[in-house]
Amino acid sequence: MKAVLLVIAAAVFAFAEVPQKTRIDVYGAGAKVEYTNIKAVGDGNAAIHGWDKVNGKYNIYSDLTVKSGEWTQVGITFTPLMDGIVNLQLKGPYYKPEGEKSNLPVFVIYDDVTVSGATAPANPGFETLNDDGKLGGWWMPDPTDDGKSVTLITDAAMVKSGTRSVRVNHDRNVSQNITVKANVPVTVKAWVFFPAQ
Repeated sequence: MKAVLLVIAAAVFAFAEVPQKTRIDVYGAGAKVEYTNIKAVGDGNAAIHGWDKVNGKYNIYSDLTVKSGEWTQVGITFTPLMDGIVNLQLKGPYYKPEGEKSNLPVFVIYDDVTVSGATAPANPGFETLNDDGKLGGWWMPDPTDDGKSVTLITDAAMVKSGTRSVRVNHDRNVSQNITVKANVPVTVKAWVFFPAQ
């Protein structure tokens, strides 16, 4: 009995360690777009990439809290200081437990992305596929056999609306370019589900 309780306690502790977070990041290094008024929408934070000394001022990262087992709307808001094209990335949290050589994938599911103050994203609900079966409007990496790939979800229990959502992690994410205008505030929101890991 004690052994069973220890195994259950270890499993609960291991799951509790996994950050129930997600990231909506914006990369503007190509166009040298800088920002002001950067904030998280909901619980979490958003800021300039402090660790990138060369291009950090052009890139926004976020760390947004997601409720386990239910859809949570999260987002970021920022004001670009110049016109340009920036890359919007939907990804999972960075998670590198002590003793690990590299970060481990933490999966999150996205649906219903909205953008105000910039060009609207193509295929915001992940419903449209290209002729090759890939997600229309979004860049996504080629599938791999390691279980870490971006996955299109069609299980109705894992879809906020429509018939599809997308499962990503930190290193295998989806992105697309949006056009921003100087001094026009931008808000990016998405519905996110944090599944059992």
